[in-house]
Amino acid sequence: IGNGCNGENFILGMIGRGITNAFSGETKESSDKHSNHSSSSRGLEVISAGLCRTGSASLKKALTILGYTPYHMSEVLANDHSELWDHVVKTGGTDGIDNVISAMVDGGYDATTDCPSADFSLELLERYPDAKVILLTRPEDRWIRSVAQMPPIINYAGSYPPFKFIPRFPKLFTFLKRLHCDHWKG
Repeated sequence: IGNGCNGENFILGMIGRGITNAFSGETKESSDKHSNHSSSSRGLEVISAGLCRTGSASLKKALTILGYTPYHMSEVLANDHSELWDHVVKTGGTDGIDNVISAMVDGGYDATTDCPSADFSLELLERYPDAKVILLTRPEDRWIRSVAQMPPIINYAGSYPPFKFIPRFPKLFTFLKRLHCDHWKG
């Protein structure tokens, strides 16, 4: 149990071996000494199946401390991946997911947190069956209240200066509207 966003508790549920040995404090870097492969050759090592607003930013920080390079929603904007993800969301994950995965792995990311990758955690796990899976949860009523506030923010911010004048933002907000309103049937 850890402390997530807005002070809410979240539960980390892991499938497979743990990310770090809680007793020895061994992290990814120290365990990599025993491995013959670099992080980039293994691809995704950790996949978070927890949706947004469940502590994904806190998980990103924790994974970074452990030596991983997590892909979070903030990386969608930083890497201009909005159009790649928008295509995946339009097709329900049936087309374009391999392009997104390649962009993540080629960019040096070896872990995922937050949406949109969490929305497609099964597709990611199909391609990386040995990856560790972390499930972040939040009490349903608090999660629904938190997520319900997001579409109005997305609709408003996408047309508000200075956002509409920054080239990456209009694509990001178009993608976010599709993710929240179409994909989630919001």
